[in-house]
Amino acid sequence: MKISIICFIGVTDVIIIGIIAILLFGGKELPQFINRILDNIKESKKHAKENHDIDDTTKPKE
Repeated sequence: MKISIICFIGVTDVIIIGIIAILLFGGKELPQFINRILDNIKESKKHAKENHDIDDTTKPKE
């Protein structure tokens, strides 16, 4: 059974993380940083979908 970490994060936690992020990256660079993270997530999902079609025949036999 998979349990997502998001289930354990409350509103207060999100606010604290947001304040820390603003302090670390500043108000101007935070949106750029978030956009880079989201772009990387989209790329990862795209590559995962492409590689999902690869069969398991390339694995070495034991």
